[in-house]
Amino acid sequence: MRLAITKAIALVVMSLGPSFAHMLEAQPRLFVWSPELWRDAVVFNAQFWWFAVAGAPIEILAILSTAKPAFLLRATRPNFRLALAGCVGFVLGLALWCGAGQQRSGHRGAGSNP
Repeated sequence: MRLAITKAIALVVMSLGPSFAHMLEAQPRLFVWSPELWRDAVVFNAQFWWFAVAGAPIEILAILSTAKPAFLLRATRPNFRLALAGCVGFVLGLALWCGAGQQRSGHRGAGSNP
């Protein structure tokens, strides 16, 4: 149990660190940069390549690693609820972040016409 919790904490920290840095740099990108500058920096210069290659698997592993302690603690109600709330919070945070990114970039999905 302790090993599962330790792994979950390590993965959550690896996930939240870049997310926090990304959030700090988002304000000028969202409100100051022109859409052309945004597109050039993000699409053509592959600025977020490492967020996709390294960050995406860490995000998924962080969600799965927070689900494991929740599953193992299902017999102890107060601990289970806290662990489950952490897992659900991580899933909701990722969903909100993905939704905000798609809204800003105007991405409508593969094969859609503008």
